[in-house]
Amino acid sequence: MNILSLDIGTKRIGIAKGNSRFKIANPLTTLNRTNLKNDLIFIKNIILENNIELIILGLPMTLSGKEEHSARYVRKFAKDIQKVIDISIEFWDERFSSVSAERVLIKGNVSRQNRKGKVDKVAATIILQNYLDSLEFKNL
Repeated sequence: MNILSLDIGTKRIGIAKGNSRFKIANPLTTLNRTNLKNDLIFIKNIILENNIELIILGLPMTLSGKEEHSARYVRKFAKDIQKVIDISIEFWDERFSSVSAERVLIKGNVSRQNRKGKVDKVAATIILQNYLDSLEFKNL
């Protein structure tokens, strides 16, 4: 199954894709947000071009495991996606994904200026890879 992961932000959306068979997530792109309609068209096109069957949305959580205030925004965005295309959506705890993405890019010697445009898609990749790794445990 082809899977798309989205790290939803107010300015950018990080996008990654992967496959449940191979269990490897890859960064795809970062969408610089313009307006909801254009954002949804862009995501719908990616879904159709890549035969995506499932979307994993990073869900902001507190350290105690409760949903952050911004989680409502992500849940609403999921409903907006389903208005333009019928697709399964799951939510995944995104705690520390952006921090981990920043660390990966720093270790890769990516300059501060270049990291800004890459953090979101790397965070989406981390979210998706964590989801794919969890499938191993479900199959045991």
